[in-house]
Amino acid sequence: MASTPCHSQQSGRLANTVVRYVPSTSQVTVTSSLTWIDHDRSAGERTQRILALFREREARDELGLGAIVGSFSDQLFPGTSTIQTRLRYMFFVPWIYKAIEAKETKQAKQEKDWTRRERALKEHEQALITALLDSGEKAGVLGQLAREGLKRYPSSVYWAGLGSWGIRGVHGPEREAQEGEGWDGELPAPPPDFPEGATFRLTVDEASYVCDKLVRLHAKSLLAHLAMHRLELDE
Repeated sequence: MASTPCHSQQSGRLANTVVRYVPSTSQVTVTSSLTWIDHDRSAGERTQRILALFREREARDELGLGAIVGSFSDQLFPGTSTIQTRLRYMFFVPWIYKAIEAKETKQAKQEKDWTRRERALKEHEQALITALLDSGEKAGVLGQLAREGLKRYPSSVYWAGLGSWGIRGVHGPEREAQEGEGWDGELPAPPPDFPEGATFRLTVDEASYVCDKLVRLHAKSLLAHLAMHRLELDE
């Protein structure tokens, strides 16, 4: 196999095109790559920042339509988003927070060690992933593929919804809910062995609790109407 590099230099950058000839197949393959010559450290850093932009995947809203869509969404389906997968996470998240708080000493609560609390939260949410998969749940399990590499945990995905539905009373970032009385006193209690054996199937008490919250806080929404009239929709 022969390899012939072809170089072209312009404005401090060097583009390489490597031509390879493979005798066994009588085919020529062309592979392109991008390299550059740094004139100084600042030029190199600037180039790295530009290349990093091509790796970003967040959505852009150049026309500003996101606010309009969000307004309609809040009116029709308050507290929900497209990245939410299963309703019972609305119970899993506060149950996890309450479990972490129950294990803390009085001194630990006063010290407000956010790093330790966030680490405990991640450990509990990882345990929930394992418990759901062990129970046979597949579809809708956040983190079933990413596991330790999961970027957004359920506590983040469902945080706004918990506030909108009146389940969460604390306003602000997720970690502040661990300071104490931040959860609705009528919230159904978790199963004794939670998260072991966790599934996405709601109990009667949990379903009634959700319907009551939606009717009291978002009675005019389409979500409340669907919940109260027990309409079954295809996923």
